[in-house]
Amino acid sequence: PYDLDLFMEKHGLSRRAAQVILHSNGPSRIQCDAAAEAFVRFKQWREDARMKPPSQRIKSSIGAPSPLPQRPAEQKARRPKASGQGHGQAP
Repeated sequence: PYDLDLFMEKHGLSRRAAQVILHSNGPSRIQCDAAAEAFVRFKQWREDARMKPPSQRIKSSIGAPSPLPQRPAEQKARRPKASGQGHGQAP
């Protein structure tokens, strides 16, 4: 099994994170190292995602709902009829 302090230092982990990883992946050093590397990569990915500004597409759509795509039958049914047609009136 890994020494907690050695494991923390090797992977740059907090004491709590190192304890959880060692407890859930031990006693295999290979599994513990792999889990620690995955954890560190995830933390970096999450931090990068927080620092990255939203894409232009997301910014432009904030506050404006996009229209839902409609099937051709629904589009025909929603078209307004020409005035005077279909109500028994002469054109």
